[in-house]
Amino acid sequence: MRSHWHAGLARLYGATALACLFACAVPTVPALAQDITANPVPSGTQMLLAADTLVYNNDNNTVTAVGGVQIDYGGNKLVAQRVEYNRNTKRLVASGAVELINSDGTKINSDHIDITDDFA
Repeated sequence: MRSHWHAGLARLYGATALACLFACAVPTVPALAQDITANPVPSGTQMLLAADTLVYNNDNNTVTAVGGVQIDYGGNKLVAQRVEYNRNTKRLVASGAVELINSDGTKINSDHIDITDDFA
């Protein structure tokens, strides 16, 4: 059984890892084929990640956040039940009651969103 300290440490490592993976955040949803943010996130912006569980798979080069996932980044917010980042393909896939809110308030709700790590 993991202690609260280990869970907090996992969240900190996850936030740090995902912050390093994303250079900027200008989200688009390929299914809609439209830009949903007006302003790119300045480089050096920090990311906050919260999730019940973080899983690092070095064999597949993926980072997966599961359970109550919330990512806040440069005024943009992504909420989902599961988010997986593939470091090889540079794709971020969110699933399960996904809500994406950009810095100007534009909202997208979906069961599944697939975006690139530069959100372009």
